[in-house]
Amino acid sequence: MNRLFRIATLAGLLAVATACSQKDPAQEAITAAGGTVEKLPLPPGTDDGAYLAALDDALAWVSEHDAPTLVVSLGMDTYALDPIGGFKVTASGYAAMGRRVAELGRPTVILQEGGYHVADLGANVVAFRTPVYESGAA
Repeated sequence: MNRLFRIATLAGLLAVATACSQKDPAQEAITAAGGTVEKLPLPPGTDDGAYLAALDDALAWVSEHDAPTLVVSLGMDTYALDPIGGFKVTASGYAAMGRRVAELGRPTVILQEGGYHVADLGANVVAFRTPVYESGAA
């Protein structure tokens, strides 16, 4: 199953969902409320390099909008060892993502979702959030 980034603007917020499914009921609600949605499909097996390239595209889109706050829905089931995610993202990939989000310099809210390889979940979340927190964005 393909997954995707969903980037949305609504009511002064920018939201980036890092790995939602193709079937996206939130899109209808966002557009009905006057927001906009951009999607970037990602195939099964997406690794750090491909994931970061998609994130760069998503963050370029974010940079074009002037919403003062960024909301990141951090899907941790993208981890390489996750039993249901189907992606190949590593801890160093999460750290690189966090650095890129931090570079935006926007106030950021991180909502952690998923993540079913419990043994590494905490370390992966810390890898992402540390650069964001250290930048003062979160």
